[in-house]
Amino acid sequence: MDMKIKRGQILKELRLEKKLSQQNIANILEVSARAYQKYEYGTAEPTFDTLSRLADFYGVSADYLLGRTTIKQMTTEQPDPFANIDVSELEKRIIKKYTELDQDARKLTIELFRQFSTIFNTEQEEQKLPESPTAQPIQQTATQKQKEDNEYITYTTTIGAEMDRRKALEAVQRAGELDDAETKKSAG
Repeated sequence: MDMKIKRGQILKELRLEKKLSQQNIANILEVSARAYQKYEYGTAEPTFDTLSRLADFYGVSADYLLGRTTIKQMTTEQPDPFANIDVSELEKRIIKKYTELDQDARKLTIELFRQFSTIFNTEQEEQKLPESPTAQPIQQTATQKQKEDNEYITYTTTIGAEMDRRKALEAVQRAGELDDAETKKSAG
């Protein structure tokens, strides 16, 4: 079977499953009814943009629309980036939150980590703690879990407070600029 015809049949089946007319789909795609009919008849090919819109509308992959696979559903499942890394749930949450930050917040976070690292290294030297956490076996207890959670809350609160402080400072600066502009306007 010709691939254009097969692709047209796929479009027709999907449209009929949703109980829509060719005109309905044409309106959604913002093309003429005749143009959409040509897609279904296999006498014309949709553009990449139209193909993408069709895939989104029907909830299928572009490969399915092209007849390259028989699997309808798109897989939105992302592989676990921590699958082969030994990290705690707290560490995973911190890394995930870090990746969601904007550039300014990331810079601030790195600076805070540097400060915490300096403080920790100083305390470690003063208390003569072992250099490596593997030097002594560590058993994570409920208390340690709570401590980690508290550290995470402190970390996120500190970042949030600093971002709020910066936004407030920017608002004050903008307000000052507006006052200056109004003063110049009324004086002129």
